[in-house]
Amino acid sequence: NNMLNVDKVYLLHYSKLIDRKNRLNDILPFEVQWVEDEPSEDEFLQLYNNNVNDWNTKCIPPHPYRELKRSDISLLYKHYKTYQDIVTNKYEKVLILEDDIVFDDNFHMFNMFIDSTPKDWDLIFIGQGCNLRVPQNFLIPGQYSYKVNHPASKCTDAYCITYEAAKKILQTMAPFTFPIDFELNYQMKLYNMNVYWMEPPLMKLAGSECGMFHTTKNMST
Repeated sequence: NNMLNVDKVYLLHYSKLIDRKNRLNDILPFEVQWVEDEPSEDEFLQLYNNNVNDWNTKCIPPHPYRELKRSDISLLYKHYKTYQDIVTNKYEKVLILEDDIVFDDNFHMFNMFIDSTPKDWDLIFIGQGCNLRVPQNFLIPGQYSYKVNHPASKCTDAYCITYEAAKKILQTMAPFTFPIDFELNYQMKLYNMNVYWMEPPLMKLAGSECGMFHTTKNMST
């Protein structure tokens, strides 16, 4: 990609929100591949697993069952299609963004932050969705990526993922049970993935809510 140390940047967009696309087209400093696919009615029925028992046995951290909204499934589908594209094209590492992102002033540090992350990473969350941050007492001067114990997802407004991680998640992601951030919590724990958070984040707080707000975090020591 033009300037970022990744093979591809995907931008997931709900096509009816044309203002979001226009805003980003005006400010994006790099090329992106827009992902605007919506599931057909058949796909919608095939891809939604609204089994309460599956929810209760797989949800981490535990959270009361709720039915997924169409918007939840639309977003899940876009992440799913993105993973398929990553695997088809064998992109080693990519950046996935959602259309409500707000770049922080320090986004120009992206390459340095990525390059300084231990090479065993599977996913790196670069935003501060749900205001989830690395606790102050864990911060180390000169360190920008911190390994997080499961459940390890933030919001999915901005994160990097590897080819190998996308390939694994694709095997077990569909049909969908949870909103995307909780779906990733489950998948990342299932495969015992190495998940890092960037601190300071490279994005401001995004506009979208998280699927289900969660705050219980365990930092790796």
